[in-house]
Amino acid sequence: MSYEAKEILYRVIGAIYRHVEGFAVLEYPRSSSRRSIDIVARFKNGRLALIKVTDDIESISKNDVDDLKKVASIIGSGALIVSDRAGGSKLVSGVVYEKHGVKVINVRSLERSLSGRERIYVYQSGDTLKAKIRGSLMREIRVRRGLSLGAVASHVKVSRRTIYEYERGSIEPSVDKAERLAEIFGEEIFLPVNFLEPLKAESPPREPLDCDVEAENIIAEKLRSSGYKVAHVKRTAADLVSLGPRSGMIIVVKHGRESLDTMINKAVNSIKISRLSNAENYVVVDSSESKRALEKEGLESVEMREFLMIAEEKKRDLKL
Repeated sequence: MSYEAKEILYRVIGAIYRHVEGFAVLEYPRSSSRRSIDIVARFKNGRLALIKVTDDIESISKNDVDDLKKVASIIGSGALIVSDRAGGSKLVSGVVYEKHGVKVINVRSLERSLSGRERIYVYQSGDTLKAKIRGSLMREIRVRRGLSLGAVASHVKVSRRTIYEYERGSIEPSVDKAERLAEIFGEEIFLPVNFLEPLKAESPPREPLDCDVEAENIIAEKLRSSGYKVAHVKRTAADLVSLGPRSGMIIVVKHGRESLDTMINKAVNSIKISRLSNAENYVVVDSSESKRALEKEGLESVEMREFLMIAEEKKRDLKL
């Protein structure tokens, strides 16, 4: 991690510290440039967030973001990128940006929003900055004041139809139009952007996952047959993440060429995710020798046959 990124990481920790029940900094993979999640945080309002920290959002690949989204959508978490720059240009405070479908804010916005000193109303949509509005409240105020659609449209410099659509909530105004609306209705008609809202759970595709080893495929198919949603990830401290009717799982699978040190590091960091997300944690190894080696380090693990038996028991429990 670059000096600039480390500085931002420390500032993010300082910003969230008073607002969380608990948090963990992940250190797997060891190279931050290959890591899709840097911080897991459980906020005092119960919200869980997975946070990627970088000094420039242009350094984050689509693969990084895709892994972040997969984990967040499976475990019901928010996903957030915190950065101060984009391609060398500073990100503006008070704006929520977007990178491959994940919200991005700078550290100042995070600090001020969590502390209640600032509400963020502006967000990026494609190449346009827009504002979220309370359409029904806008209409209520307009009618109460005896303002016609035409009068408001004239001031905002849009059509009457556009004002009507604002009130219906079907479209949202760009920043310049929002400023003109604020001149008439005040800031109360605007909705703050919730940058910690959980990602919508998406059903993973039913086709085989792009797994690294056959053991992952076997586990994934077994969990699917037990009613679990499963996603395979490569750039964080898990190999598989899954969600069933009653619980979630963070699963680490021993890869044939992985060193014991790598396996230990991955397992330790996967436990951090599991504890904060209230998910079950499983480290699946390929031999009793690997299991004994992890036990010496104080880490529990199961062999493949044991895990498949656990999955089968869960499947039977769901049928009862």
